[in-house]
Amino acid sequence: MHGQSSSTTQHARSAGAGDIPDLARLSTGIPGLDEVLNGGLVKGNTYLISGPPGTGKTTLANQIAFHHVRQDGTAVIATTLAASLGKMLAHLRGFTFFEPSLIAERVHCVSLYDELSTGGLDAVLDMVRRLLREHRATLLVVDGARLFGDVAASPIDFRRFAQELNTQSTALGCTTLLLADYAGEDERPVGTHVDGTITLEEQSLDLRDVRLLRVKKIRGVSHLRGRHAYEITHQGLQVYPRLETIVPPVLPEQPGAGRRLSTGIGGLDVMLHGGLMAGSSTLVYGAPGAGKTLTGLHFLAAGTAHGEGGLLASFRERHGTLKRKAEAAGLAIEPHIDAGRLQILWHSPYETTIDVWARALLERIDQHRPRRLFVDSADDIVHLTLHPQRHSDFLTALLHHLQARGVTSMFSAVASTLVGGAVEMPVTMVSAVGENAILLRYVELHSQLRRFASIVKVRESSYDTAIREFVITNRGIEIADTSRTTESVWTGAGRRDVTTEPETAGAEAQPGETGNRM
Repeated sequence: MHGQSSSTTQHARSAGAGDIPDLARLSTGIPGLDEVLNGGLVKGNTYLISGPPGTGKTTLANQIAFHHVRQDGTAVIATTLAASLGKMLAHLRGFTFFEPSLIAERVHCVSLYDELSTGGLDAVLDMVRRLLREHRATLLVVDGARLFGDVAASPIDFRRFAQELNTQSTALGCTTLLLADYAGEDERPVGTHVDGTITLEEQSLDLRDVRLLRVKKIRGVSHLRGRHAYEITHQGLQVYPRLETIVPPVLPEQPGAGRRLSTGIGGLDVMLHGGLMAGSSTLVYGAPGAGKTLTGLHFLAAGTAHGEGGLLASFRERHGTLKRKAEAAGLAIEPHIDAGRLQILWHSPYETTIDVWARALLERIDQHRPRRLFVDSADDIVHLTLHPQRHSDFLTALLHHLQARGVTSMFSAVASTLVGGAVEMPVTMVSAVGENAILLRYVELHSQLRRFASIVKVRESSYDTAIREFVITNRGIEIADTSRTTESVWTGAGRRDVTTEPETAGAEAQPGETGNRM
């Protein structure tokens, strides 16, 4: 025994892991699904696609089938009911992937109802074997596979059938998809005899219904674990892998890394001791109307003025509103939009998921290569993140993807305090995307509402800790070049100490003074 074990081990070592052939893959053609599957389905394997009625199992399988035949494959689509084929094909006509000319030529549709009702499971196995050989099929779809378990004489007979179906499909070089209305533990009898299990789910969160796909197991290959959002449109299914599961691309270091970028607001650049570090992320936090969106527009306009592309991702304000807001502040963004230097990505903050938005954002960035991004606002990101425990992880993952692409980002967020009072900044949001944090707020002084700006933190840099007043004019945001001590500004008491002499705004810390560095 010992000698045999050593010989076997030595043979394995001499063969080497590099001599083991990679498993051939079958592309699903479904956007995002191959990414979750780490390359697609393994050819010749059998997969269970389960989920409650209406979750899209038939659509998913047929979308794979029509993509497969366009790649020179041949598919057999079988149902277990007598009158379901015509209805299924009629429903598929609404999808762009469906091509009627392929029916009976490369896609062969059959019913297994007669074999199942007269000869049982053995007759089904014989029929499937004949079909695969006759058409030289490389993909088999069986819709309504749960019925096999219902007609089996016993659970053991059902397991034997599932095992034999898997074995004969593999022997004939055919990849098999079994569609069944299983949920949870119901799939165990057949789930143990297939090579992979993909479940489709629908969850209700508040008043919204969300579709989620989960790969429970795939033998022989790795995959992206957990649940991933998917949509069904006229194009079919599209899967959106959770951003946290995707490794950011490794891109060459961008030119100018480590330099400072102007915010487009002179006084703010002074407070930042030269501007924002390239590649960093900044949270602009403040009350409604305090100037958060306008700060982001300044930031983007400053980039386009130096030939840097910009992207504004908005959930609320559309192109026309943003244009008017910019023009009122003396920022002519329309020529840059027309020239393609400034892109606007608008996405509804309702009836969608954060992974859908993230995919659209990163695809736009990969297509147009902007150097600056302004997201208005981070609160909508949190709203779209349906599971609160994802907030921090998602925002951190998003920042990593942006930095990997050489993007300097700015996010707005709304403060809960409108005027005066203590301001509580969201710790999760600040830690995830706020390498730099800027606070804009209203304070009541002498029966007037005044706007004040302050720097809360800056990554790897000193900054001016003074609270400075600013105004919004037809020339944009103008921050005072001097600061005056205001008693209890943070609490909104608003009594100004007129005996204090002005300080020089943005001056470097003098000996004996403290300069914050974070």
